[in-house]
Amino acid sequence: MREKIDLGSLVSELAKTHVELWHEEDKARKPNASDAEIAAVKRKIDKLNQERNNLIETLDEAFLTMLLQRHVLAPPDASWNSEPPGSIIDRLSILSLKVYHMQEQEDRADASEDHREKCKAKRSTLELQRNDL
Repeated sequence: MREKIDLGSLVSELAKTHVELWHEEDKARKPNASDAEIAAVKRKIDKLNQERNNLIETLDEAFLTMLLQRHVLAPPDASWNSEPPGSIIDRLSILSLKVYHMQEQEDRADASEDHREKCKAKRSTLELQRNDL
């Protein structure tokens, strides 16, 4: 019996790690954060980045296993034009998180019209990058 590969769970775990990283990085940027707080946050960021890298590698292994189980091989003359799938998914996850936060800024009632317009332009660029990827 073949082992079922749950790519969805791996992708969800990677996205969750990105959200945690985002919030930890916010803590490190607080102007009133003490040196001790920043050091603790940086250690947490390092730990989360290691988890992120491990998930990217696990995604790559899962894709390879899935392709091999299905006897899918690249033609000998195939060119390599991209990063491994785990890195692509990682980048898509980051872009989606940025799009989400730009939309959040765009929707802020207390933000100036200029700020909202700048966020809208940034979101548009991020969405284009995500769609291209």
